[in-house]
Amino acid sequence: MGNRKGKLFIAASAALLVSLLTMGSAAAAGGTYGKSWSTNGGWKYVGYVQIKPCELFNGGHPRVGYMRFIRQAEGFDTGRLHTRSASSPNCDTISRTETIKDFPTMVTSFYWGVDKYFDK
Repeated sequence: MGNRKGKLFIAASAALLVSLLTMGSAAAAGGTYGKSWSTNGGWKYVGYVQIKPCELFNGGHPRVGYMRFIRQAEGFDTGRLHTRSASSPNCDTISRTETIKDFPTMVTSFYWGVDKYFDK
């Protein structure tokens, strides 16, 4: 009887692990989000923003996304760098990637968001 409980526990644990992994990859695969990372030994900073007009984001369907880099130490500010505008709230993915020169000794902040919505 104890062996059967052990096998059931292993099967349940495996099923839970598979479902958690599937949920995580589905969230990472789509939607509206932004991310940034440093590359080339800290000498380049990359930003990425993606919108998916068919999905709700902050109570609306996104039309235009943006990203922005700011480095306070030297007054560097790119302003808002926009994605192209979605023509309809369908499920096309619209994204933009930008790379800026960076310095390993300075802090660069990355911001992203949605500037325009179809229904807001």
